[in-house]
Amino acid sequence: MPVRPGTDTVLMMGLAHILLVEGLADTAFLKTYSVGFDAIKNYLLGSDDGKNKDAVWAANITGIKPTAPQSLARRMAAGHTMINIAAGVQRTGFGKQPLLMAVTLAVMLGQIGLPGGGYTVGYGANGSLGNVERPFASGALSQLQNPSDKFLPVTMISEALLNAGGTYPYKGHNRTSPDTSLVWWAGGDPFHRHQDLNRLHDAFQTPDMIIVNEMNWSAITRHADIVLPVIAAQEPDIDRPD
Repeated sequence: MPVRPGTDTVLMMGLAHILLVEGLADTAFLKTYSVGFDAIKNYLLGSDDGKNKDAVWAANITGIKPTAPQSLARRMAAGHTMINIAAGVQRTGFGKQPLLMAVTLAVMLGQIGLPGGGYTVGYGANGSLGNVERPFASGALSQLQNPSDKFLPVTMISEALLNAGGTYPYKGHNRTSPDTSLVWWAGGDPFHRHQDLNRLHDAFQTPDMIIVNEMNWSAITRHADIVLPVIAAQEPDIDRPD
């Protein structure tokens, strides 16, 4: 695990440690369906840094009494437990750690694929899963036809910015990278999922201007010349008359 875990990650580490030392982890599931758990096990037991990631360790960081994660871990192992974590937690420093620990806990419990067990990311946003139909359609504006058929796969953004005019293969065809002087990014963040972040960082130094629509001070906003704020769902509609 990388250094400086957040409090959410720390709590899940404490839960994982309890599952491990109390023999509540599904060792058969771990052996059959996971790879690399020994590294996490060594980290939880403090084999590398001398810090045992137990409930007391977690309590000193989170302020939660050690008895709380101890009781919760035992309840999680006693029945089917669905671990739900929001996708937005990754938009912070070391934001992938809680996602990693959520999956780790689910694998340790061995309930992935069972009714009411396993894990999910962004369950609220993806709440339509399992619904075959909805009685009412979501409100939407009429969709027009984009007159341009040009597009760029997001995985090729570094290649396009660093190799303007060059070609790259895509679904059996060679496509040409555009000569890009302005990037306007609205929605998502390539720095959270790209293959080579150092190369992506270099690529984002090449445009004359980068504009980003965001509500969080995320990785891509740190590379922007202009950040345009976005209203969160929790904010009131300031244009709505009383």
